[in-house]
Amino acid sequence: MLFTHYNFSVLSFVTLILAAVTNSVLITLICSKSSKIIGGYRYIMISFGIFNVLYSLTAFFSHPKVILIEASYMAYSGNFRGELKSVGYFSLSVFIAMYGLSTFLLAIHFVYRYVIICRPNHCYLFSSLKWKVAWVVFTLLWGLTYFSINFFIFAPSERYRDFARATVLSRANYTIDELGFFCVFIYEIIDGETIIYISYCVGLFIMVVMMFFTFVVMICCGIQIIRALERISLSSKTRNLQHQLLRALIVQATIPFIFSYLPRFLMFAFVIKGSSRNAFSAFVPYTIALYTFLDPIAIIAFIPSFRKKIFDLRRCREVVNAVSRTKPDFSLRY
Repeated sequence: MLFTHYNFSVLSFVTLILAAVTNSVLITLICSKSSKIIGGYRYIMISFGIFNVLYSLTAFFSHPKVILIEASYMAYSGNFRGELKSVGYFSLSVFIAMYGLSTFLLAIHFVYRYVIICRPNHCYLFSSLKWKVAWVVFTLLWGLTYFSINFFIFAPSERYRDFARATVLSRANYTIDELGFFCVFIYEIIDGETIIYISYCVGLFIMVVMMFFTFVVMICCGIQIIRALERISLSSKTRNLQHQLLRALIVQATIPFIFSYLPRFLMFAFVIKGSSRNAFSAFVPYTIALYTFLDPIAIIAFIPSFRKKIFDLRRCREVVNAVSRTKPDFSLRY
């Protein structure tokens, strides 16, 4: 258990450092003069980069650890226990809110590209001050909804504490009363009778619908963008830029689908089925956080101007190192 806890602590710390470094590099490239051709899209990319670092930070501090118990799962904070368990519970709710925000911000990426390419007459949706404020409000409300579901609906009941007490002690080596955690308790079977806990079911349903909605938005917008790029007439330079951004965006969506959407959907499926796949669920919080540094790498790799900037800086560094290693010859020649 100590070995596992140590490795997960190291993994979350490494993820935080990598997210800070890669997103800082991306933001620097976006702010450089060579990237101004991206236009207003750069502000969305910058906000997403800043958010990735904050998301990794909440994952590091909350250190979520998941346990599946029959038709339920609980996530407890590995950093805050005992007298600080309320801090752990709050930090986990913030972590889930940040996850919800990540899905919404990613969907905004696709909506923005869709409006620019397919509905240019509606560019005011991202240019006018009124709509900019509206998008900020929508984003905050989306995250607040995730937070509220986690903090209020997924709050542990006394029934769940009694239900999970023995299992938590055997698997986590902690008593359940010293942990700050939230839980999703779908149902339990007592003497052959299935008892369904409605509030947890409603909270899980809302969260799954919100996840599914953002995923559908990304798919629909992506398909429409691809069709529009094949249909409309653009200059070769503009078309190449749009294709580069689209490829980067598709990779941006693929990475969280593999590391974020899919693991959570599988975990929810295991919970509904009543299957305790703890070997899988233990890695879910960390796979979710991995894309915070994989996404900026994908963007840099798929946008040539960013990639060229990195290579140019690398070549400059090699030249500087070569010059510094050269010994000057001050001998006098006659």
